[in-house]
Amino acid sequence: MTPTPQIDCVVPADAQLGESPVWDGERGVLWWVDINGRAIHQYDPVAGEDRSTDVPRKPAALAVRSGGGLVVATDQGFHGFSPEDGSFDSLAPDPEPDLPSNRLNDSRCDRQGRFWAGSMHDPTSAKIAEGRLHRLDPDLSVTTFLEGLGVSNGLAFSPDGRTMYHADTWAETVWAYDYDPDEGVPRNRRVFAEFFDVAGRPDGATVDESGCYWVALVRGGQLARVNPRGELDRLIPFPVTVPTMPAFGGALLDTMFVTCLGAGAVSGADARPGIDGGLFAFDPGCCGLPEPTFAG
Repeated sequence: MTPTPQIDCVVPADAQLGESPVWDGERGVLWWVDINGRAIHQYDPVAGEDRSTDVPRKPAALAVRSGGGLVVATDQGFHGFSPEDGSFDSLAPDPEPDLPSNRLNDSRCDRQGRFWAGSMHDPTSAKIAEGRLHRLDPDLSVTTFLEGLGVSNGLAFSPDGRTMYHADTWAETVWAYDYDPDEGVPRNRRVFAEFFDVAGRPDGATVDESGCYWVALVRGGQLARVNPRGELDRLIPFPVTVPTMPAFGGALLDTMFVTCLGAGAVSGADARPGIDGGLFAFDPGCCGLPEPTFAG
């Protein structure tokens, strides 16, 4: 039996809605966002320091840009962020101008430098399934692939880049697609994992070097690992009930960082004062993969 790891709150940030941890190997820092707090965080695990920058839009997810800075999926399309001067400029307009109550949500770059981002109705309490899945290409054009999603989440790619994973939190399901790296098109959708009989629903995810899919089970207080065959082979209890997304980081990519919802999203027995909204870290016993960068 694999022992339960010690999970530490490394940044008691009290974020309203922590999401999208992404390791930046060049800088040696972890980027993450507070969506509702409209802030982009930069955590240096060696120095133990976390810095945040306020931005004018809701930063739902991000990726490092190969030419410098970050690409950020927001409630008003795609933006570029410069850590050096804090500038925050539009890269591509809102891909859903017909759905003003939607915002972009979970995202992931493929290994060819395309930036995938799904959307959701904001707030989720409205229970309106109008989410979509988009691809932002390096030339900053946007293509839409899926519609009718509840909460688009769980984007990740297999180590060889030929399988794409995508979840709908409401549907409690993760799907796998055959992915053509040259065309950047997902095909042949099939069920990869379902979580109807497990506490929590699939939120953000990542893949380790052996191809296992790690996913946060929001409101279930745990992380799940699913092997490449689609078998749930590990559940890790989490210190808070609302983890949102895991990411591998550190110099050897052997540390797992996890974001979570803040105190405003939990109450009563589910509340964890002092650590809700924080950034967590632990040793998962395996290593991740270098995070692809956006080529635009």
